[in-house]
Amino acid sequence: MTDHSADPRRARSLPRRGIDLLQDPRFNKGTGFTEAERDVLKIRGLVPPGFFAQEEQLARIMSTFRQKRSYSPVAARLLLWSMAGKRL
Repeated sequence: MTDHSADPRRARSLPRRGIDLLQDPRFNKGTGFTEAERDVLKIRGLVPPGFFAQEEQLARIMSTFRQKRSYSPVAARLLLWSMAGKRL
């Protein structure tokens, strides 16, 4: 997971904007974009409202995964693989 800090000045240096940025998992932070970053990157309205730091997103995903102990190893791998390119 790439950490592009919540500094809008740093967001200006990213090579993509709008939907192009969101389609690239290297740059898409999902709800991890601040309001200022959303404006700079032209993604306001393209991502869900609200802000959750990437650490919070990871904790939420891991909590959900740990609650589902009934996953077989194959099902667990498929679930993790499906989330690899997404920011939830």
